[in-house]
Amino acid sequence: MLVRIQNASMSNEERQLVDWLRSWNGESDPPGVAVVNCNVPGADKLHQVDALVWTPQACVVVEVKGFADRQHGELTPTPNGPWLVDGQPAAFTSARRNPLHAMRDDIASVHAAFTPATGDKRVAGLVFVVPADGAQLLLSETRLPTDVDVVLGDHEYRVRRYFTDLTDEPVQWSADDVARAFHELHLDSMLPTEQELAEQDFAGPVTFTRPAFQPGTAGEEPYLEPGYDAAGEPIYRRESPLMAYSPWRLYPRDAPGSKLDQAVLRILLLAGMIIAVLWTLWFLISVATW
Repeated sequence: MLVRIQNASMSNEERQLVDWLRSWNGESDPPGVAVVNCNVPGADKLHQVDALVWTPQACVVVEVKGFADRQHGELTPTPNGPWLVDGQPAAFTSARRNPLHAMRDDIASVHAAFTPATGDKRVAGLVFVVPADGAQLLLSETRLPTDVDVVLGDHEYRVRRYFTDLTDEPVQWSADDVARAFHELHLDSMLPTEQELAEQDFAGPVTFTRPAFQPGTAGEEPYLEPGYDAAGEPIYRRESPLMAYSPWRLYPRDAPGSKLDQAVLRILLLAGMIIAVLWTLWFLISVATW
């Protein structure tokens, strides 16, 4: 599978998904083209999507979820309300407790963006849930919306099986359809060549011709995948542990509850951090000049 990355600032869970998708290079591996950590146009704003994966059978919108705490037990996905682990709310790293809420918006935005150019093509949804290190999770049998699945990211074969099962479905996406979809989603610089699409089992030829590049046009720069060296090996940037104490991480803007309360807590925490830093500097200067 061919993988493109728009924003190299990925979570550990997204990196795990990238590593597994990149490892599928054999004849028996599921084919496709993935764009990870990308922005797509919506009705009123850009939507950040964890991954879009095109196979000849479907375009799959992937929502990647990790855990802030180690939880053991049975994960119960629900169409509405928080997802639960043995009756307790799942401790996802983001404030959003139901991944399907974001996925509904992402699927609708992606489908609406390319349908005028490609026709009505299949768009599926996949929630990729990665347990915390050492956690033992099982996935309960739950009725989910049509064309939406949940896969535990504790073993590579689970994700492989999902995309392998797709290969048994009717073919809907040609190389030309993929090219048109990339253009409508403002992902032109991520678009593979016609030869690369053919290698991933997308039937050609590509008849769609992109509008000529005009200097100063955003999003049309030659594609250079960030975060990877010349040999295609990933260069992971480790996030400082201190970032876990960021006021915007501890009190996110999209957290449930009063927005004013969250803003006040962010300001108080930031002010406290500034005071602590200034006091430490004063103490060190006092000791040095004693």
